[in-house]
Amino acid sequence: MKDFFISYNREDRSWAEWIAWHLEEVGFTTILQAWDFRPGSNFVLEMHQAATEAERTIAVLSPEYLASIFTQPEWAAAFARDPDGKQNLLVPVRVQECDLQGLLSQTIYIDLIGMEEDDAKDALLGGVLRGRAKPTQKPGFPGSTHQLGRPGPDFPSASASDGPDTETLATRAREVALKNLEQWKKWYGYDPDRSIQLTFRLEPDSSANNSPANKGTFFTLKEVCQTAYRVRGLVLKGPPGGGKTTTLLQIASEFADDPDGLIPILISLPDWALKEQDILGFIAKEPLYQDAGLSETDWVRVNNAGRLIFLLNGWNEISEKAVESAFPYLRGMVRNSPATAFVIATRETAIKPPLMKPVIVHVEPLDPLQRRAIIEASGLSNPAATIDIIERNSVLSALFHT
Repeated sequence: MKDFFISYNREDRSWAEWIAWHLEEVGFTTILQAWDFRPGSNFVLEMHQAATEAERTIAVLSPEYLASIFTQPEWAAAFARDPDGKQNLLVPVRVQECDLQGLLSQTIYIDLIGMEEDDAKDALLGGVLRGRAKPTQKPGFPGSTHQLGRPGPDFPSASASDGPDTETLATRAREVALKNLEQWKKWYGYDPDRSIQLTFRLEPDSSANNSPANKGTFFTLKEVCQTAYRVRGLVLKGPPGGGKTTTLLQIASEFADDPDGLIPILISLPDWALKEQDILGFIAKEPLYQDAGLSETDWVRVNNAGRLIFLLNGWNEISEKAVESAFPYLRGMVRNSPATAFVIATRETAIKPPLMKPVIVHVEPLDPLQRRAIIEASGLSNPAATIDIIERNSVLSALFHT
């Protein structure tokens, strides 16, 4: 089943295509007449199939859309399946000034009129997510701008001179990040002396410079780290048990070994998503990080200075309910932190991590030499016999590709 059927009038085709493009860019699936109804197909049957097989319908509202007799059954079908709107099956998107009457006038719509493209994209993606629309940052106090009479004294906000400088904060942040790394190594039983270098492949067309020479090429771990530093947005993909978490630990160790490099912050995304708060507020409240005496404001300063790389594990493990709030929080963090690097480890998912034009790197299956190296480093009394058993058994050999 597709996520959205885009219902529109032909006069609004450009809007419909723009909407569908940005929805698909973050992992949603769509049905769009301009893209999916091909010559030779039956238009009426295609439209019926689209309206019934897509979970939700987006109605692109304009005077032309409302005046057309052909678009009315399309949105009406979604309305009939969800008359009280509790499932959000009908999502109107207003792209031109128009007079809504009847049933449509009672349905809350996404309004894109008069917006710049980035704001319109945020409104669209935020609007289609189910759940609350709580902002990712604390709203400013509105009262002071409306007070009449003589203005009072300025609010005594803290300046850089009132506390430690950024370098001092970064040093403390690095110390606690290294403690966190050691804790993760214990949790996952990571021993660098018994780990091997995996093989990484750059996904075609995901390179930031889009160079043909880079498409589908293979990376070393050091090249993955260099790419993460350079492009500031990298998605690490792999199958279950394929080495994604191990790779994050190896990346963290690479950055930890450079005292002047980025500070690696490892975070479990499922744990963070349950808290429904931004990432900097989350780490400031974690017991280990609290021991470092760094406030959320301190972390904001270190982050704004471009000193951090966030290594975020398990995007695919966030529950369907939690991802509705996690997505805008993380997207806001990425947009507000242009100097910060992000690496997100995940399996293939319907909703893509909200990084801006990320490079996608795949953890490749183990080759025979890598399988042998893992077994030989495992401490087994007779690794050669184990290798022989695995290589003679096709089922075991297939399982041991990851």
